[in-house]
Amino acid sequence: MITVTVYSKPACVQCNATYRALQTKGIAYETVDLSQDAEALERIRALGYMQAPVIITETGDHWSGFRPDKIEELVAGRFQWGREGAGQQREASHHDRCHPPRASP
Repeated sequence: MITVTVYSKPACVQCNATYRALQTKGIAYETVDLSQDAEALERIRALGYMQAPVIITETGDHWSGFRPDKIEELVAGRFQWGREGAGQQREASHHDRCHPPRASP
């Protein structure tokens, strides 16, 4: 089963949309409230993110914002930046071209 961590904040429209999409697709998730966890906030900032939600998969891949395309890739079992399936290249989405993944420190 796929599990992700959603770093969020209260009254966050994109966070709520992300929760609903994950629930609809049957993806288990844990939440971390960035307004209550200063260490988590620093980890997210260290990844270069300044907005919620930030989603981190069990493989360490991550993205920010409500991204139904990324959630769909999780369901299909092909979420890895720049790769799908058995070494096949996928066409980069507009978001991928404009917002490449941030390297971990």
